[in-house]
Amino acid sequence: MRPTVNIILPCYNPPPDWADTVLKYYVKLQAMLDNEAKLHLTIVNDGSEYNMGEEIQNRLVRNIPDSEIIGYLENKGKGYALRYALHAVNARNTVQYVIYSDWDFPFELKCVKDMITALLEGADVVAGKRNDSYCEQLSVKRKMVSSLSKWLNKYLLNLPDCDAQSGLKGMSHKGCEIFLQTKINRFLFDTEFVLKASHCKDICLRILPVQTRPGITLSDMGINILRKEFLNFLSILFRHV
Repeated sequence: MRPTVNIILPCYNPPPDWADTVLKYYVKLQAMLDNEAKLHLTIVNDGSEYNMGEEIQNRLVRNIPDSEIIGYLENKGKGYALRYALHAVNARNTVQYVIYSDWDFPFELKCVKDMITALLEGADVVAGKRNDSYCEQLSVKRKMVSSLSKWLNKYLLNLPDCDAQSGLKGMSHKGCEIFLQTKINRFLFDTEFVLKASHCKDICLRILPVQTRPGITLSDMGINILRKEFLNFLSILFRHV
């Protein structure tokens, strides 16, 4: 029997054609896997205010029978959305592996396939490491924030790899248990997760190079978000180091 990999995609106020994008790349990914693994799709509606109506959701579920859309009314953040989905996945007790990313599949599908292969080979947590071409797409402010984040992760948190914020990661059941111990709801949940995983001696943590798809637009971060995430970083630093 093929192992099942649950693809979890948090979704907040997506564009009107988001379901078509999900369907397009999900079908391509399943074809790339062939008989290596079976996919199950979980969309998490993170308190969206528009473009998550029943008609759009039903169209996606009709085209991907092995899928579900879950969610809640108030926006909580990607970290919260993923923990919410993992609780639902664990309740079914049928999914052995999890990959999480974003609804638009921003990373090359080959990178997702390589991550699934690493899980099937025994990794418990697989984290992506973005290449230089990713940084070239960032605004000046985002480049400065990214450089500072890498420095803090390397020298203060002593992470095994300084690119903890890559939005593509994979988990075995043991990895899921670690993720569910995280507390941060927004951007730095990734950093908290990688740090927790790196502190577990019986966890196999692998780092894989990942590359974004051509044409992906990267969002910017406002000063209020940066302020909140700095406080979250201090929370990680004092709770885990």
